[in-house]
Amino acid sequence: MFHYSILIQFMKGDAPAMDQHMEVIGRAVDYYNAHSRMALNPKEIVSYRLKDSRTLEVVLNSKNELQEATASKALRLFSQYLAAETTPGNLSAFVTNKRLFKMQSSRRDETPAQTDSGTKTAEEMEFACLDNGEKLDRIYEMLCEILENQKRGKMQ
Repeated sequence: MFHYSILIQFMKGDAPAMDQHMEVIGRAVDYYNAHSRMALNPKEIVSYRLKDSRTLEVVLNSKNELQEATASKALRLFSQYLAAETTPGNLSAFVTNKRLFKMQSSRRDETPAQTDSGTKTAEEMEFACLDNGEKLDRIYEMLCEILENQKRGKMQ
């Protein structure tokens, strides 16, 4: 299995924040997963989250390797669903030059999955979805918290 992180933003500059559309995005994920499991190269959106109010991060698993630079093309069905006039709460008003989103993809070495000790916790799954820089930031925060707790323990 191959794993990709895809950052998604509206193509239209004056589109509202992505966080206002999470309900229809959730339905699009379900639609995408239901339909792309039957493809010659099955794919699945295993997680999605807001990186900020205008950026959605999607983690995509693919049975076969995709070209990193074009992995976002695998989400065409996802975008089509969101832009379709028949989709309740569709995002067709934000299409510009026949494109709904601009996307940036990168290959991941890991994904939220099984470990030797069993299923990962939600916190471990979230950590696994972070890029290396975000992981380092999170580790630094945890170390600072540990040091602070140690200092408090010595003062008591």
